[in-house]
This record gives sequence, structure tokens and C-alpha cells, in this order.
Amino acid sequence: MKKLPSFFVVGAQKAGTTTLHDWLALQPGVSLPKIKETHFFSEEEKFVKGLQWYSQWYKPIPMDSIVGEIDPEYMFFPEALNRIQRTIKGTVRFLFLLRNPLDRAHSQYQMSKRRGYEDLTFPEALAGENERLKAPENRFALDHHSYLARGRYCEQIRRFKEIFPDSPLLFIKFDDLFLSDEKLKIYQEICEFIGVPASAVVLSEPDKKSNTSSTPRSRFIRDLVYRKYPIKSMIGKLIPSEKVKLYLAQKLDSLNQKPAQRTRTEWKEKVQASFKEECNREVRELESLTGLHLDDWLN
Repeated sequence: MKKLPSFFVVGAQKAGTTTLHDWLALQPGVSLPKIKETHFFSEEEKFVKGLQWYSQWYKPIPMDSIVGEIDPEYMFFPEALNRIQRTIKGTVRFLFLLRNPLDRAHSQYQMSKRRGYEDLTFPEALAGENERLKAPENRFALDHHSYLARGRYCEQIRRFKEIFPDSPLLFIKFDDLFLSDEKLKIYQEICEFIGVPASAVVLSEPDKKSNTSSTPRSRFIRDLVYRKYPIKSMIGKLIPSEKVKLYLAQKLDSLNQKPAQRTRTEWKEKVQASFKEECNREVRELESLTGLHLDDWLN
């Protein structure tokens, strides 16, 4: 791989990173992987495959391209930062898309439920999260049941500041980028941060929203994509290409989705006060750490 990323959008999960990926993928001069989230730096079994494996996810890169990756796992899993530091020499820029921790947690809960990974109610899932994450083999729980843990932004941001003391960090509020009239202005700020000249910034699909709330049409197809079935292993052996298998799985999952009914906000009334206060403490601390105005996030 001749040119390594000079920027990463590291999270947070369920804070609009898929939409931002799709916007930047259409931005002239920016090179992103063909798939969002290679998990190269966050998963040991992928990292040991080396840069040749990583480079297969990028199209041929012109030397004047701005190369980056968008992967929320890099914010949450500490080992990702050490691997980035060991691999990439020079200044790396990090962008954080941040969402109200409680809203983010509920959105992740809905995703886990859609994928068949969650049977508890949302309040039950929050109450049982610590026990799940303490389990000896907890990677699955960290991936799919880390509802409050992923919203503890401050400890994750401090980790970046410690390991990359000279790296520029940009903090963007989910609401400002997707729910306000300042969308284009914020997108321009993001592009200029990663190195795109102001005159070259193009937001060709400003109303495009990716990875919106959905529900599976078929549970069988959902389980075929997300669970380990013998028939899945058999099919996998017939398709040696990892890229083709991943593409087919993503395509099958996409075709199997239908828009979910609009989520009501009554779920917040059922959340224990202690969890709301934990999120409030996080928000207050996050304001001081990032300089963002977050009064509207307080529960």
C-alpha cells in the first residue's frame, strides 16, 4: 500500500458515520475503502494479515489523494490506537462524530435487536450490560451489547490525546451535521479538516441518509447473514474471495431490510433515573473536554 490514511473518522457508532462515509466517498480527491469499516486496526486476526490485505479494500490511489477510513471500532477498542500509531508515521487527524449518549445507546440496541442479538427490553439491557461485558469471552458483548460503554466518550477521547498528543482532533455534534440548517457549513469544516481545499468541497447528495432504522423482511435471511449456520460455512467454501463474500453478505442484508416504523420517544420514560444521570454526567464532562455546547443533550 503506497499511501496510508492521513485521517480517520473514529466514531461514534450510530452517530451518522455511514452517511458521512457515503458523502466523502463522492468527494473528489478523497479515497476511502470500498467498504465502510475494514476493522483492520481493531481486530487482531485482520491486522496480522498486513498492509497488503488492508490495501485490497482501496481502489488504486492517485498520489495526490487524501486517504482515510471511517470506522467507529477504532474509537472504542484501545488496541486500535496502538496499531495505528505503530503503522502510520507522521501526523494523523482524527474526527469524532458524537451523539447524545442515551439516544446513541438506544439506536445501537435497535440494531442489535434487528440482527437477532438482543432479546431483552432496553431497560433490561442497560441494567444487565455490566455483567455481560464482564464475561470472560466478552468480545461479542463488546460488539453488540456495549450500549452505555460506547457512550462514555470522555475516557475514549482522553486515550487519543494521550497516544496522539500532536494529532489534530475535530469534534462534530451529530445534531449539527444532520439535524440543523448548518449541514453544508459543518461538512465544509470536516472536508477542510481532512485536507480538502475549500474550493473543492462538494456535497452532491445532502439529503442522503444511510443506515437508517430498519427491520428484516425475513428472519431466516437475517440469521443467515449474522449467525453461524452449517449451510453458511458450506456456501462460504464455494466462494474463496473474502471481498466477494463480504459484498454478497452486505447486499443480501440490504435487500432484506424494510423501513422500520418511526420510533416513539416513550422508551426514554422507562429508562432508570440512574442511567439518565450517568449520561448527564458524561455530557457535562464532554462539554469541557471538547468545547461543544451540549445543553440540549441533558436528560
